[in-house]
Amino acid sequence: MKKILLALLAVFVLAGCGGGGDDDSYSVQDMAGVYSLTKVTYTTTGTDITMGPPDITGSLNLTSVGGFTFEVSGGGQTERLSGTFTVSDSTIILSTGDTGNIDDGGRKITLVGTFDGGAATIEFIKT
Repeated sequence: MKKILLALLAVFVLAGCGGGGDDDSYSVQDMAGVYSLTKVTYTTTGTDITMGPPDITGSLNLTSVGGFTFEVSGGGQTERLSGTFTVSDSTIILSTGDTGNIDDGGRKITLVGTFDGGAATIEFIKT
């Protein structure tokens, strides 16, 4: 999560900002597709900072052979990460060490983690 959050928080600053999965089981092939970033929430010391399009845009592209590309843009900056992923039941595991919950019949991915003492949630919907 640190690599993705670092890229995301770098864009957060430039853009003007100073849960469990379901009971389904999914495969890498089930999850292949493009997911659009819908919302990012960063919580620290009881304060929520929430952003999404058009301030921050992004996508998570998952291939049927287990590759991923994450891209986030905002404030005139774009950050990209890529690697591999696996799926265990309703959890996605990225090679960056990040994990997320798969919900809504495989249409929603929520990455959850901590960064600099705060909690971050990044939500994606399959397009």
